[in-house]
Amino acid sequence: MLNLVVATIPEAKPIIKFFNLKQNKLISEFKIFENYQKTISLIISGIGKINAASAVTYLALKSKNIKNNIWLNIGIAGGKENIGKLFMINKSIDHSSKKCWYPSFCFKTKIITKACKTFDIPVFKYENHLNDMELSGFFSASLRFSYNELIHSIKVISDNEIEKKTIMDNDYISKLIKPHIKDIEDIIIKLLIARSFVIFDDSIKNVANIYFAKNKLKKKEEDEILYLLYKWNLHKKKSIDIEYFSGKEILEVLRIKN
Repeated sequence: MLNLVVATIPEAKPIIKFFNLKQNKLISEFKIFENYQKTISLIISGIGKINAASAVTYLALKSKNIKNNIWLNIGIAGGKENIGKLFMINKSIDHSSKKCWYPSFCFKTKIITKACKTFDIPVFKYENHLNDMELSGFFSASLRFSYNELIHSIKVISDNEIEKKTIMDNDYISKLIKPHIKDIEDIIIKLLIARSFVIFDDSIKNVANIYFAKNKLKKKEEDEILYLLYKWNLHKKKSIDIEYFSGKEILEVLRIKN
């Protein structure tokens, strides 16, 4: 299961559209959006670290507290950098308690990493870290339910020293997230692959391993097939029977269809 925790609807809107998520109207406590296969859940936490922690806890209990779920926080943050710049967080700092959390990167990414400090109120003083209001709550809660390697955060700069936006309209926020949707997808796929190494019932990985045992492929080709299979599963309603294709054929099909 992939759990996405997003503070507001405008931040979530491009993600909901890209993954074709639909709101679960049977749930009233939080707004939760899911894909057709029920393998992706996106929860709107609301602003603030307490709301973020509450959303994580609710979603974890809803999914029966499965230990190997992926948790990804996506949202905007203030910083010194240019508006719209994308970061992955390598250190989460809670301003009030001074506690810190350090995400573990078991995959490669070209996205620049940076620390993020969580405040109880909006702060427009920019130092050598990003500013937000949710992340420490997200990390402290999600670590109760999953492994450090499967818990991460992606932030987009929304305000800086030049543009101190105390009020942001919904379209402005959505437009900050939208250009980075493929980068977000890439991180999600890499997290799904990382997750496959700590569980034994990953159907995609198991099917791929059986296929690789029967077909002589280069390691690079195996890695690409696995990556594209996870990508396929994120968007398609039906899985693909790869056993009927040769290595070159399945690569061609997956590249075209993805």
